[in-house]
Amino acid sequence: TYISSQSESITEDVYRLIRENKGDITLYECAEQLKVDEASVWKALKLVSGKAFSELTEEYKLEEARNLLLHTDKKITDIAMEL
Repeated sequence: TYISSQSESITEDVYRLIRENKGDITLYECAEQLKVDEASVWKALKLVSGKAFSELTEEYKLEEARNLLLHTDKKITDIAMEL
């Protein structure tokens, strides 16, 4: 359906923005960049991923921290400051 495909598109764009900003972006900023209202972003994420925006940014940061710990010599404090 149209709503489902629109929600998938918004969700993909939100994931991209989270990656591009290393998780340092707000729901408002995402909505602004996508030229949609915050409620549309929130609904799309819930429909497609079943998760809230804050959960997605937290998951991104945790996964990025895990990758940095496994694949770099960076100290935990440096990774924490970076993320």
